[in-house]
Amino acid sequence: MSLILNGTTGLSNVDGTAAAPAISGTDTNTGIFFPAADTIAFAEGGAEAMRLTSTGSLCFGSTAAGDAGTINLSVGLAGTTPGGLQLWAGSTQEHYIQWGDSTSGAATCSGAISYTHASDAMKFFTVSTERARIDSSGNFFVGTTSHLYANTSRANIKAVASSYGATISSLTAGYQSLTLLNEATSGTRSFVQFSLNANGSTDVGSITSTGTTTVYGTTSDYRLKENIAPMTGALAKVAQLKPVTYKWKSDGSDSQGFIAHELQAVVPECVTREKDAVDADGKPQYQGIDTSFLVATLTAALQEAHELIKNLEQRVAALEAV
Repeated sequence: MSLILNGTTGLSNVDGTAAAPAISGTDTNTGIFFPAADTIAFAEGGAEAMRLTSTGSLCFGSTAAGDAGTINLSVGLAGTTPGGLQLWAGSTQEHYIQWGDSTSGAATCSGAISYTHASDAMKFFTVSTERARIDSSGNFFVGTTSHLYANTSRANIKAVASSYGATISSLTAGYQSLTLLNEATSGTRSFVQFSLNANGSTDVGSITSTGTTTVYGTTSDYRLKENIAPMTGALAKVAQLKPVTYKWKSDGSDSQGFIAHELQAVVPECVTREKDAVDADGKPQYQGIDTSFLVATLTAALQEAHELIKNLEQRVAALEAV
């Protein structure tokens, strides 16, 4: 092989290798060489470090790439082709950032993120399968590519191997809603489950239905409680309650119930937040009431009153017998 040096075309007719690049400086094993037709490669320390293929793919640390326009960055993962990270442009105006063992896009990759120009959608893949997407309207889908409940839903989460899941609706139709469904088709079905802790190990409540009735449940299992004792003094508590009638300022409608801070002084479990609380901007943080926590107090008070009535009946009967 002869070396051609031309004043017009420059250096030609020599390909070189990674160990002995055709073009190098004083470091003779670092430079540029030409391993195949229409291919340019770059060597460092006698090893190929980067390649520009005949299809226009740019490879770092690898000689394998996908279609035209691919940028492949290998991190030396054993048994992978090409391995590492790949930027890939599909033929349908779909562009990928992908990881793992593929040279042909998300269809056979370990993981990928893609953007599709035709639909303006961002997609997320694992194990060659689309798992989630954000569509052109900003809707978020997990485990599905369509709305599960209503076309107004902004987030749709589908359970694995199930036609049910969760949706969070927007204000498009004039309302907001959260819908959580399980895959049960009979018996008691759990629509919403509330849990604490990162792994959801502590259930604190649920909304369930049998198909005809709905139960709003607060966790009350005996296994979660200790120091259990009968309630006393309930009748005295009830005597302190101040039920009232009132009108709502918003629309002037009549209603009845309790004033939150007054009820809080007697049965604090019924009330959320503190009296006259405001946030950092001075906006009121209004108190709320859950009157279901009054049931135990009212029941105990009724039992105490019943005992008093029984005692009075016995005393009256004794007096009448004299």
